[in-house]
Amino acid sequence: MKFIYSFALGFAAVAVLSCHKDTRDLKSPEPLLLRPVHEDAQLPDATLNQMSLYYFQNQTQKKYVGDFGRAAGTGYQQGILSSTDIASLSAIENIKTYYLAYPGGDVDTLTVDYQHLSDEDARQNDCFCNLPQISVRVNGAVPPIDTLRPNDVPVYLLKK
Repeated sequence: MKFIYSFALGFAAVAVLSCHKDTRDLKSPEPLLLRPVHEDAQLPDATLNQMSLYYFQNQTQKKYVGDFGRAAGTGYQQGILSSTDIASLSAIENIKTYYLAYPGGDVDTLTVDYQHLSDEDARQNDCFCNLPQISVRVNGAVPPIDTLRPNDVPVYLLKK
């Protein structure tokens, strides 16, 4: 009888634990982090502060990525530019092409791909988020990842 009781208790515990779903809140998407440099040196603050990121909606209407700008904290001093809005624009609005404008008229073309996942799929993803970053290309090429990695998020190095 003791064996049957132990078996039943063990079976119930396994059943409960195997059906348990991870209920932790999903993380926010990783921001797009860019660090433009010239000859491996940080661009001047005046240049970084005037840079903008835009896209075309319906191929005609120019729109700016609202939260694009200098990263907060140490990222600011390191010359990192950041956007989290780009994740939902790419994954949900399906906008994949963006233009990084430098003061003086120079423009880089960015192809940024985030994917939209269900909560269940997001809990299985490495980032534990609904909008994982899939790929980033600058002017058609994969940019190198900088050695700077705030919060272990990749920073893409843009050499000018």
